[in-house]
Amino acid sequence: MSKMFIYKNKVYGSLEARGSKLLNRNISTTDGDGTEEAPSEVFVWQHSTSKVFEPALPYSPYGAFLNFQLYNVESRDRVKCVSAKDGVPISTQWQSSGHTYPIQIAQFGLSHYCKLLAGDKPKRTLLEDGQSAISAWQVAGAGSRIGRVTDSVRKNKVLRYRANECGDSGKPSGGVRLSLPMTLSSEQLTLSLDWFVQRGSSLTIAFVVREKTQLAFYVRYLPSDDLLWTKSPRSIYYGLGQSTGWRRFTRNLLVDLQKGLAALPKLAKSLRKVGRSRVQVTAIQFCGEGKIDNLTLSSAEHAEHFYAGAEWLVKHQDHRGGWPINVPRSVVKDVLTLESGWYSAMAQGQAISLLVRAAHHSGDQIFLHAALRATQLYHVNASMGGVRAYFPGGYAWYEEYPTTPSLFVLNGFIYSLIGLFDLKEARPGPSTADAAELYNVGMTSLKKLLPLFDTGWGSFYDLRHFTSPVPPKPARWDYHTTHITQLLLLASLDDDPIIASVAARWRDYLNGKRAPHN
Repeated sequence: MSKMFIYKNKVYGSLEARGSKLLNRNISTTDGDGTEEAPSEVFVWQHSTSKVFEPALPYSPYGAFLNFQLYNVESRDRVKCVSAKDGVPISTQWQSSGHTYPIQIAQFGLSHYCKLLAGDKPKRTLLEDGQSAISAWQVAGAGSRIGRVTDSVRKNKVLRYRANECGDSGKPSGGVRLSLPMTLSSEQLTLSLDWFVQRGSSLTIAFVVREKTQLAFYVRYLPSDDLLWTKSPRSIYYGLGQSTGWRRFTRNLLVDLQKGLAALPKLAKSLRKVGRSRVQVTAIQFCGEGKIDNLTLSSAEHAEHFYAGAEWLVKHQDHRGGWPINVPRSVVKDVLTLESGWYSAMAQGQAISLLVRAAHHSGDQIFLHAALRATQLYHVNASMGGVRAYFPGGYAWYEEYPTTPSLFVLNGFIYSLIGLFDLKEARPGPSTADAAELYNVGMTSLKKLLPLFDTGWGSFYDLRHFTSPVPPKPARWDYHTTHITQLLLLASLDDDPIIASVAARWRDYLNGKRAPHN
């Protein structure tokens, strides 16, 4: 990037000849040494549309994961919503109805772990815990009541409710309701509670969204296997699944509202991406029968989301040690395709990175055992349903998309290596010797094949043009900068100059430098 500034209607700064000629045809430019008075405007000449975010160094398998504290996975357009049953994002990538995509779930957990390490202590308001914090609940409807009782499971006092005559559409009526003061900070849009769910239980959050006028919306959580649906222009529903009993329930209410608004038909564009500053939670309502404890509104609950991702991985790991992706994937139509049930080395690697951190943070070895099992598929060839491929010369590659012929995707391969590094460093010794060997084999391949990804002005996303009769796939600038961030991390772990030199050259490409032509 070359920087210039505008001062007294003249552009100051230094440009390479090519850029200078381009500007001189359109703008009157003047050389300057940057010592003039502070300019009121800055003109930036940028050769790329992305920038490099430095990985957190020195790197540790228990520390931040690259620059994932900047990720907001649940807000991505390709996330339908966060499941109210499992607390993990549901992807619309390759299937509009939504599916659990293990890469996205691992990234969700890793991003919240990084924010947990980096962030300030969340601001919390405890609304009800059955004993020290007691709120003024409003009870409506014949037979509705509340009481504070000692729960036989939790061994402490909780709020028990029975709420009848709740309306199912439009403005909620009846039930057990807690009105919230308008002075409650708009930053506190994360809800958490311990909830004893029974058949017919439901929870409704009432919102006000500031538009030209104040608009009321209602988000309801109730027992159902459906994911997300709407019934009226103001009512949004999330399914909790059918299980009953105590559960820890944590929701980012802003995200739930945003995803629900996006599902509403004929909604004003200004409400499709409503921001935090325009949203106020005005009331919490329970219907049916149940019990609650530790009802809290907070600015964030990163640990809860981190563990939701890790626990989903433990629960859904299959007998092969993997997390199958249950949607078909067409990389190149009729040439490079995957049937439903394929595995991804990137998913295996990022899952390992998340599980290693969960084991360290919690002390629970169930997470580490799942991480150890996840290396099995690294040994299985793609043609046999695994993730391993071979480049000519016998160089092993762990495929993000294990197609036949092979793709050799770079960023997914590096993520698979980082997962192996995390595992071998988390417990050096016989139990992780397999991960160490897989890592060393992969690093040998990377050092040998990395120059093949150099375009002379950027990087290739993969090597499809080498294995199949298809055009090459240059990496978008955001993928190119991801490659650089990954290589900077690996260069801190391995002193082979090939890694650092390629990272430096690829960084120069962002500033307009090109490999010399003949």
